Amino acid sequence: SLGNVTSISLDETTGDVSVGTNLTVSGSVTVNNDSFEIVSTDAGATVNPTISLFRNSASPAASDDLGAIQFYGEDDGGNKTLYAQIHGFAEDETGGTEDGQIHFSCNAGGTLEDPVMLLKKSSLQLSSNNDFIMGQNSFIRFEGTSNNNFETTLYVEDPTADREVNLPDASGVLEI
Repeated sequence: SLGNVTSISLDETTGDVSVGTNLTVSGSVTVNNDSFEIVSTDAGATVNPTISLFRNSASPAASDDLGAIQFYGEDDGGNKTLYAQIHGFAEDETGGTEDGQIHFSCNAGGTLEDPVMLLKKSSLQLSSNNDFIMGQNSFIRFEGTSNNNFETTLYVEDPTADREVNLPDASGVLEI
């Protein structure tokens, strides 16, 4: 559908096609080149440009997958292979109490592990058997029950050997 398109022009030198106003495409679009760029010339403070993935379901429900960005490559046999994906997930679809999640998934041993990492308002979760590794000069800062000028920060000094801290200890209390 050309919808509200006001103009379509073709630059015969470059082969570029320009479309004025809106363009609606029913079906799939394939871009055969190295990049797809969305440019915003808005000088305001709004979030632009925006990529919107809208699942317009007739029966929205909790646990609906909402859309995904998928990362494919070829395996050594020349097969198109899904290596990683980021997708949205509806945890609760009830009006006024909606909750969403973002799932980060990776292929491991030929199977897409979903999710490897899960992000929602209340937490960042790693699935089982996945390590959380922080690089050098990293720390963890806890704000506490109120957002004020005081925090608790966990630092690690430069170790001279591999170290291990197991939580909780035998009494259930970590003593300093």
